Amino acid sequence: MELLAKGVAKETAEKVVREKFAGIDEMELAFRLLQSHRQRFARENSVDRRRKMYNFLRYRGFSHDDVMRAAGKFIENIVADSAE
Repeated sequence: MELLAKGVAKETAEKVVREKFAGIDEMELAFRLLQSHRQRFARENSVDRRRKMYNFLRYRGFSHDDVMRAAGKFIENIVADSAE
């Protein structure tokens, strides 16, 4: 988005971003970001937690699929930790 705002052609911006982030697992990156904000999300009820995590990650540019997979993994970890 920043490149587009600076007048860079969409195709060029997409190419640069793909090259820069090649080999990075965005789902894992999204999951780590949720983990870094664990306290914030862990205290929410399940409906609010999902909505807030979704908005949090989508606002940061993660795809719907990566958000859903990262949120699922995050919630599994919370459930597992609370069972211990």
